[in-house]
Amino acid sequence: MRKLLLVVIAAVACRPGAQVRPTAGGVRVDEPAYIGWATKRVLTKQEPSTLLAQDGTICRVSADRFKSTEIGRDTACDWQPGNPRR
Repeated sequence: MRKLLLVVIAAVACRPGAQVRPTAGGVRVDEPAYIGWATKRVLTKQEPSTLLAQDGTICRVSADRFKSTEIGRDTACDWQPGNPRR
């Protein structure tokens, strides 16, 4: 079982941009934010048109889509890097 776990960790950690960090319980693999069309959980919204995902990516949407998107829900969007408006 331990060998299988090591193989899985090695396979995941070898992906471009992935970082393996030691933790008290073993290791944690941090993956970079996925850019492009995907379904992500909306962490917050910023008027007038910006959705912010948990991984820090943003998506600009229409006014109607902004109003109908609920915080905490998974939303399909074209997620991009960038700073939300302040």
